[in-house]
Amino acid sequence: MKITVYGASGYQGRLVLAELARRGIEPILAGRDPARLTQAAEATGLHGAQRRQAAAGDHRALARAFTGSDAVINCAGPFTFTARAVAAAAIDAGCHYVDTCGEQLAIKDLFDTLASRARGAGVSVVPAATDGCVLLDLLASLVAARLDRIGEMRTVHLIGPGGASRAARCARWPRRSRPSDRAAWSTTAASGVLHRPAAAVRCGCRGGRRCCRLRGSRCRRW
Repeated sequence: MKITVYGASGYQGRLVLAELARRGIEPILAGRDPARLTQAAEATGLHGAQRRQAAAGDHRALARAFTGSDAVINCAGPFTFTARAVAAAAIDAGCHYVDTCGEQLAIKDLFDTLASRARGAGVSVVPAATDGCVLLDLLASLVAARLDRIGEMRTVHLIGPGGASRAARCARWPRRSRPSDRAAWSTTAASGVLHRPAAAVRCGCRGGRRCCRLRGSRCRRW
């Protein structure tokens, strides 16, 4: 089986690479930065693994990067900005798609926009394949099946030790938005992550002078 890991140079991507290597599977590393992909390959012992460059906003490059693979594992968050683009390219390349998303709006967007397309292509799209989503969703389903009526259900997933990546902090702590834009923000029910459309704002990654800006779906820092 050929597996492409998109966002392979990030924290989650390297964990996935290490697990695939442990199982004797040599994946294809894909992402925006060739130098970082090489570093990730060296760090995980995958010295001879293929590396393919593709930005999340370039559909043709993504589809080319995924061609020949049986499945794509998307580890490039924030998934609100990447999930649909990577999943659509995987579908067009005839690959199954899995991601580590925990952002409810991104998960819903995949079902709303790509479900029929995936069925037509005969591939599976499986978002939120993580310990923070699968177990809680199963638990919520079991609870709901035993109750007559539910007004609201809240679940909590605590992670430690460690912290969020720079990309996650960019999505989670936006700052300096114009007052007129504040109504455009929405919040996921589970995590409190803020999402907004295209207007540019300074991110909250605490980067000082190097602090990036979000412009639509791109953040210069990741």
